[in-house]
Amino acid sequence: MSQAPAFDAVLCDVMMPDLAGRDVYEAVRRDHPGLERRFVFVSGGAFSVGAREFLAQIPNPLLEKPFDEARVRGAVEDLVRRGPSDAG
Repeated sequence: MSQAPAFDAVLCDVMMPDLAGRDVYEAVRRDHPGLERRFVFVSGGAFSVGAREFLAQIPNPLLEKPFDEARVRGAVEDLVRRGPSDAG
């Protein structure tokens, strides 16, 4: 296990053409435990059943598109305020 990169927040789309946000989240959780708590998911609202179940099981915030700068800033500020050990 390598040390997790020092990111305050990771914005990750739920549904992508070749890779699902869940896949990215699980790989990060496996390879850099704790960094998955820094994820903020974004979505255009089109969810598969699996994606909807995944989002219901995790504590990470979800921003629905379209979103404005204030909502992104607020989500990131919440993560930063909580700190790396408290996120999630």
